[in-house]
Amino acid sequence: MSPGLVRLLIALLIVIASATATSGATYTASSDNPQAFTAAADFGLDVAMDDPGANLRGTRSTSATAASTDGVPITSVQIQRAAAGSGSWTTICTDGSSPYACSLDTTTLTDGLYDFRAVATNANGYSRISAIVGDRRIDNTGPSITQTDPGAWFRGTLTLSTTTLNDGGGSGVAGVTYQYKTSLLGTWTTACTANTAPFECQFATGSLGNGVNYDFRATATDVAGNTTTSATLTNRKPDNVAPTGLILDPGLTLTGIVSLVTTGLDLHSGLAAVTIQSAPTGTGTWSTACVVTNLISLTCDWNTAPLTDGFHDLRGVVSDVAGNTYTTPVVAGRRVDNTAPLTTLTPPAATLSGTVSLSATADDGAGSGVANVKFQRSPAGAGSWTDMCTDNAAAYTCSWNTTAVGDGNYDLRTVATDNVGKVGYSSVVANRRTENYVPTAAAVETADSSGTHDGIVETGDRIILTYSEPMAPGSIVAGWDGTGSQNIYVRINHHNQGDRALFYNSTNTTQIPLASGAGVMFDEDYVPSSDAYWTATLTQSADGETLTATLGSITFGSVHGTAPPAATTIWTPATGARDLANKACTNTTRAETGPADVEF
Repeated sequence: MSPGLVRLLIALLIVIASATATSGATYTASSDNPQAFTAAADFGLDVAMDDPGANLRGTRSTSATAASTDGVPITSVQIQRAAAGSGSWTTICTDGSSPYACSLDTTTLTDGLYDFRAVATNANGYSRISAIVGDRRIDNTGPSITQTDPGAWFRGTLTLSTTTLNDGGGSGVAGVTYQYKTSLLGTWTTACTANTAPFECQFATGSLGNGVNYDFRATATDVAGNTTTSATLTNRKPDNVAPTGLILDPGLTLTGIVSLVTTGLDLHSGLAAVTIQSAPTGTGTWSTACVVTNLISLTCDWNTAPLTDGFHDLRGVVSDVAGNTYTTPVVAGRRVDNTAPLTTLTPPAATLSGTVSLSATADDGAGSGVANVKFQRSPAGAGSWTDMCTDNAAAYTCSWNTTAVGDGNYDLRTVATDNVGKVGYSSVVANRRTENYVPTAAAVETADSSGTHDGIVETGDRIILTYSEPMAPGSIVAGWDGTGSQNIYVRINHHNQGDRALFYNSTNTTQIPLASGAGVMFDEDYVPSSDAYWTATLTQSADGETLTATLGSITFGSVHGTAPPAATTIWTPATGARDLANKACTNTTRAETGPADVEF
């Protein structure tokens, strides 16, 4: 066996014997002193990899420390790298003398995590490997960044921020610096710096020139020191001057849809919006009245109908494109009036004559006030109204000369108008009758029960008397209201060729005032020399003007059985019959119209 092989076997036995205390040393075939392994388990070597840093970029210095503990000189130190956890080592450099160091160009490597170690070798050929310095990042790629646009116009204190900010799998963003400059030949000035997420910072723009163009950019720096600058945002302009404006006075009293007019001026970014607000006077509780949509005309329509009647204040809020706002001076105490006034006519008596004093009340609440009250009349039920008089001040009255209209039934009402033209109507006071004329006999006629005049007085025959106006039925038959029928007696007195009819009460004892003492003269002979009496019923027409006596049975006397010659009937009314105004009927006679005929 050769001496070299013997030495190798002895060395292996020593390594096996010391396996329970593992050494970082490595034996090489060039070693020629196997007895040394029994003297030092680590072969007399110490080696450590210096930490190159957590994040590496560009060209970096890497180093290691190594020392001999047994006097055997160190011949070299290798510095190595491997993708983290791979164990696939590549020598960066080999240095034969202390300090053991070399440069690492990280740009030749793929960004990512790496492990580092050092391997020291002595003159005996023994090697020792250092502990691994692991998970050190190589990062030569800057973050991606896009600055958030502050807008074409901006104002006040801007929050500068990023829309896109990402370092991918790199070392992470360390900070963002925001810069600005004038667009024309400016130099970049730092606006503010943000060093923590979300990497936003505040920039007070008040010192910038209003309306001047500025450029903005942002630079992101990662932990490794890589930087990326965003694309430049050009021609962004500050406007820190508020617009001006006024709201024009719409008038003291407002109703319905009101057109409001404003003025507005902005010298930099230009007007963006004008809103007009209203509030009950003195409350300061503002709400939107209308919004100007046409920034040329600067008008908008305000619907006042939903508001409570009363006083309201107005103001305008003017905004420019940059977001500055200006509140106009207040136009105070403008009255809103959308409610018609209330009016009530005091009902006059049911029957009116001469000049009647009418009165009414009117109130406009919180509105503009009552301007006038009109008193109107209409034929009953017709709804055709005519002004009688107008009163412009309370208390509201009207003197109505009823003699100027024909006797009849009238409806009455009042119409109140306020100072903005709102109109309110009273309830109708219906069926007031005017009575200014003395009633007279209007017509007299008779009717035969069979419908054909046979000249013989008999049951069912009628005597029909018509007045010029409605009559009070109680003036003819005491206690009668004109409804139903009343039992009476009809007497026909013999006067040769001039028999006459008279009317008596239900007991046939007292003459009732349907006719005077002359009665109704027929100028014909219906009964023999003595008088004849009939029971009868008396009815009044719905209009109150006609009374009809219908004969019942004969209770005394007799009648001729043949017809007399034709003649004309004449009626002389009694003055005891009165109209609804208690005016007595005249006793002027009324002759039957038309050709002479037989009456029954």
